Amino acid sequence: MTDLTLNDKKFVVTNLKTLVNQSLSMLLVDYSGLKAVDMVDLRAKARKENVVLKVVRNTLAKKSI
Repeated sequence: MTDLTLNDKKFVVTNLKTLVNQSLSMLLVDYSGLKAVDMVDLRAKARKENVVLKVVRNTLAKKSI
């Protein structure tokens, strides 16, 4: 993720709050060590099952919960 402006961060947090409030469940995972090809495969499988997969900074995720 590139450097975000304060307005960008506020936008991300607002969108995440909305998504969290509309969700029945949520998982937080550490994807470090995952190969790029595996991440692409995971995103494709998630999309196929109508699962929303977001990668966000920890600080922004904490503010949205």
